[in-house]
Amino acid sequence: MNSLRVSTGARLHFGLILTASGRAHHYGGVGLMVRSPGWDVEVSRSVDTDRFDAEPSTRQRLSRLLRNLRSCDPVIPPLQIRIRRVLPAHTGLGSGTQLSIAITCAAVALTHPGSTPAAEQIVGMSGRSERSAIGSAGFFEGGFLVDRGTASNSPRVESLQVPIAWRFLLLRPVAHQGMSGVEETQWFDKRPEMPVGTAEILATLATQRLPETLQREDFVGWASAIEEYGDLAGGFYAAVQEHIISHPAMRTVARQLRDAGVRGIAQSSWGPGICIPASDDDHAAWIAARIPAVVDGHSLEFQLTSALNAGATISYPADDITPGGTLC
Repeated sequence: MNSLRVSTGARLHFGLILTASGRAHHYGGVGLMVRSPGWDVEVSRSVDTDRFDAEPSTRQRLSRLLRNLRSCDPVIPPLQIRIRRVLPAHTGLGSGTQLSIAITCAAVALTHPGSTPAAEQIVGMSGRSERSAIGSAGFFEGGFLVDRGTASNSPRVESLQVPIAWRFLLLRPVAHQGMSGVEETQWFDKRPEMPVGTAEILATLATQRLPETLQREDFVGWASAIEEYGDLAGGFYAAVQEHIISHPAMRTVARQLRDAGVRGIAQSSWGPGICIPASDDDHAAWIAARIPAVVDGHSLEFQLTSALNAGATISYPADDITPGGTLC
């Protein structure tokens, strides 16, 4: 085997629970894997050196990732990586985690054919899950994800199936990004502790109301709960991102849609993207018709997608497809 292809979904995260280290639900939260956008990468052995068919910023990410991978596994050969589809960075979609684990899986599979390393080993090699485990669990399992935090007994993350009729509109201002990199690291290094009452309500929503309404396929109940979760978490993070929703254009749209009766609007991660759930295609079309192309001078981009209830996929030259969770 000399080449393979990995396709991922995108990760939504509706807010970390920041209790003190070692306390219940520390770095816990809830998230969702959606089918698109996502990474689509082709990875093959290269003759002499690493070669990247990608935009400059992605090439830099790939180069750093392969250096780190070879510090774990020095026999990883030179690789040629072609990016066929991009998951935008720093927009609340978990781009870095999905790309890192996808490339790690591919590199390990090409270097050690037939090996089946555990997901935890792959995640460790990729350098992800420093805080939340939703993106890494979502890569392998998909679905709606409940992260019980670092102090939880195994399994830390539970994956739940999302009704196939439900739709999700992903909306963001063009050419804007959320907090990331050094700025994000510095904030977490000196982060304030979440009030106990806030953390307890978020934990109850995460482990009880959201799973219960999802399992009943109660869209209205689930949408109300995810909106409550997003608003409460956003209220805590407003001190650094200036509001429950970080970007002013997204605040305007959210307010207009809520006034029209839409429920479930929540920001993903640091934004600027927000997620708007819909009960089916007709409901999604009704919502989409109420989203303007430009708000306060900001051009908006939105995409209609559905939940990804399985992990990323890998295809080999013979076009065999292996479900996420058995990728590597």
